[in-house]
Amino acid sequence: AVSDDAQGEGLGRAAWQVMRAENPKLFWRSRRENAINDFYFGESDGCIKGERWNVFWYGLDAFEDIRFAVEHCRARPATLKG
Repeated sequence: AVSDDAQGEGLGRAAWQVMRAENPKLFWRSRRENAINDFYFGESDGCIKGERWNVFWYGLDAFEDIRFAVEHCRARPATLKG
């Protein structure tokens, strides 16, 4: 996350590039109304949209890996307030 006063300086993009270089496979979820989802759509290999969460991934090719990611994300309780 990048603080509001630092947004637009490229910090989020730089952090994302480091994270991606160090993690060739990743999945994550984002609330449907999250303003950064457009960025996630552009950076992911795929997404499954749900009622509460969008589940994104990159580097996952096997259906079973994607299924696990989606089920895992949907089963977890919310960790951030908002």
